[in-house]
Amino acid sequence: MTQKYLCKNHNNNTNCRGEVCYNTYHYGGGLCKSCATKKRTKGKNNPNYIDGRTSAQKCIGCGKTIDMRCEYCWDCFQNSIKVPKKLCMDCGKEIKGYKAKRCHSCANSGQLNSMFGKHCIHTEETKKIISQKNLGNYHTKETRKKISLGHGGTGIPYENADYPEKFNSELKYKIRKRDNFTCQMSGITETEHLKKYGKKLDVHHIDYDKQNCKKDNLITLTHLWNIKVNGNRKYWTKYFKGII
Repeated sequence: MTQKYLCKNHNNNTNCRGEVCYNTYHYGGGLCKSCATKKRTKGKNNPNYIDGRTSAQKCIGCGKTIDMRCEYCWDCFQNSIKVPKKLCMDCGKEIKGYKAKRCHSCANSGQLNSMFGKHCIHTEETKKIISQKNLGNYHTKETRKKISLGHGGTGIPYENADYPEKFNSELKYKIRKRDNFTCQMSGITETEHLKKYGKKLDVHHIDYDKQNCKKDNLITLTHLWNIKVNGNRKYWTKYFKGII
């Protein structure tokens, strides 16, 4: 059984740690760490010793006991300092960063943005993946209502849109199905259109009246043909009415 060595102040000091090692007991001062620290900083050995006074003084603000070299405690010192507000050099918005000169929005806008001048071009494989994931995804009535309210509307979908509410995905599907999912000008099918352009066939208004959504006024076209027939409208109106 190993012998325990006790601090020399063990019997007199209640805060003493008690045990010391063999070398400290026989060859050292015989004191534990806490007792040795108190002896080293007592009286003139204390680094704050001035004219026989080693006691700490009180804070001027709150009376809390502090180091005699200070006048205020940390809390009072922080409250006494008036730190000026730091403003963004572009928009004047208050910022909190220590080294920041601009707010987050200004620091990432214009030429300061890391993507400025760079164009993110998707590959053909990525375009196909994105188009396939978005197939059949339509907004519900609740979502359309929220979108309308978010844009300052009354919650009625398509109230401020050029197209009426009845010109929806269901009506477009019926027109495409009537035309066998084929463009009536080029003969391209919807599957070919999806592979090439990543979107379904367009439904065109023959008389160019967006409010007229009768079935005999709608025809299936590719996106390119839908753009092309916007010119020379009188000719294309007569042409499509002859087809329908």
